[in-house]
Amino acid sequence: MSFELPDYGRPLLTIIDDDGDIHYLKDILPLCNEIDVNISTAVSTTRIGTKDRWMTWDDIRDCYAAGTEVLCHTYSHPTVDELSLMSDTEIMERLTAARNRLMDEGISTGDILVYSSGTGYEPRMFNAARTIFKAGIVIGGNTVNSKDSDPYQLKRYRIDFATGDGDKSRKDYDIVDIKRYIDTISDCGGWGIMMFHTSNRKWSQLVEVDQEGRLICDENNDAIPLYDKNGDPILDNDGTQYERTMGHLVYVPLLKEAINYAREKGVEIVSVKNGY
Repeated sequence: MSFELPDYGRPLLTIIDDDGDIHYLKDILPLCNEIDVNISTAVSTTRIGTKDRWMTWDDIRDCYAAGTEVLCHTYSHPTVDELSLMSDTEIMERLTAARNRLMDEGISTGDILVYSSGTGYEPRMFNAARTIFKAGIVIGGNTVNSKDSDPYQLKRYRIDFATGDGDKSRKDYDIVDIKRYIDTISDCGGWGIMMFHTSNRKWSQLVEVDQEGRLICDENNDAIPLYDKNGDPILDNDGTQYERTMGHLVYVPLLKEAINYAREKGVEIVSVKNGY
C-alpha cells in the first residue's frame, strides 16, 4: 500500500539567531553576504549595548540597513518565573515598549515577536502578543508550520541543541538531524523555522587548533577548549584570535552546509516576514 505525504504548501525555511549577540556581526552577517541568505536576528531591546557581548543600536541599525531582518525578542528576555511576578498590565506595557522602540528606529519587522525561553507557552504572554504583534514564534516544537498553524505560536527547531530524536543531553549541532528536518520540509512542504544562539558561551569559546588552523578534537570528537588560569573558558569578547572560536571554526561551516543542503532539496530560504 502506498503512502501519500501530506502537502503543507511551498517548502520554506527561516533561520533565526536569538539574543542580539555581537557574534552575529562577526560570524553570521559575513556568512549571509557570502552565500546570499537572510538569517534573522531577534533582539531584546533593554539589553542592547548594555554589555560588550550585545550589539549596540548602531550595530542593529547597520544590520537592518544591510538587509538583515531584525525581530523583537521581548524587552529583557524574561523567564516564566519572572513573568509570574508581573501583572498583565506590566507585560503588555513592556512588550509594547519593545515593539515601539524597534519601530521608532525604523525597523519595520519589530512587530514580529520571538518569545523568550518558554514564555511563548505562558498564557498571559501569549494573549498579550496577540494584541501587540503580527506574529509570535516560540522556542521548540520541532514541527513544520503549515497554513493551519497558529500564527502566534509558530514552532521552531533548535539547531544548536539538535534534538529531533528527543535527546536533550546534546549541547552541539547534529548535521544529520538538521538534514532530516530539512528533508521533511522538502518532502511535505510547509514552513520550517530554525533557531540558534551565537550568545551561547560555547559559540564564542576559543578552542585548540593545529598549525594549519584546523580544530583539534578529543577522542569523543569534541572540540578542546582553551581555559584561563581559573579554569574558565577564554572568550573572544575583544576580537583577538577571532578565527579560533567555535562559531567560526565549527558552527558557521555547519550552518553553511545546512543552507546549501536546503537549497539542493528545493527549500527556499525566506525571512519571517516573507514566510508569514
